[in-house]
Amino acid sequence: MKHLKSKVILFTAISVLSMSSTLTVSAAGRHTPADIVAGLTGRAVASVIEERFETGKTFGTIAAEAGKLDEFKSEMLN
Repeated sequence: MKHLKSKVILFTAISVLSMSSTLTVSAAGRHTPADIVAGLTGRAVASVIEERFETGKTFGTIAAEAGKLDEFKSEMLN
């Protein structure tokens, strides 16, 4: 039961982060690193955030593993 509770908390946190990053992007016209990696890899923002949380990988590492590091760097600098 304890394991299930931690998964529910994790899912809730990812959902809140996803919604807040979407609002930030809409309001400010900026992209977060999670938004950029998700867009470059065709994944959902929540999926990228979950991978980072579970593995400790940086967003740059996730982009690099998908063969998108140069594009990630370029987007981060814009």
